[in-house]
Amino acid sequence: MLYAYGILIPITVMVVLEGTRARMRVHETVITSKKLLLRWPVPPALQVLYVMICVFLMGAATSQLITDIAKYTIGRLRPHFFDLCQPLNLKALCSKPYTYVENFTCGGNATEHQLKELRLSFM
Repeated sequence: MLYAYGILIPITVMVVLEGTRARMRVHETVITSKKLLLRWPVPPALQVLYVMICVFLMGAATSQLITDIAKYTIGRLRPHFFDLCQPLNLKALCSKPYTYVENFTCGGNATEHQLKELRLSFM
């Protein structure tokens, strides 16, 4: 849902503004040429809109890729880890203070997908 809002709202704004610019006949900021699509001429406003949307989608995909790489590389446990995982033998695991516990067994009813999502936080 967040992806839909983050992509559809900006594209809708671009389409509305480019449509308004085309109706007002504002001079184009991008140099366009006479392009044909199945022998039909493509209006300059559509050419500009195509370039704008492609650049936006490329930026969104790059941002998502970098975020996912960072999350999987340096991901920390999310705040609701103990509620969802409910690790077994917690007293034995926490007997040594200031140590990072890597090996634990979850006793909760969490699915594999939820357990995978537990480590995808930057906090």
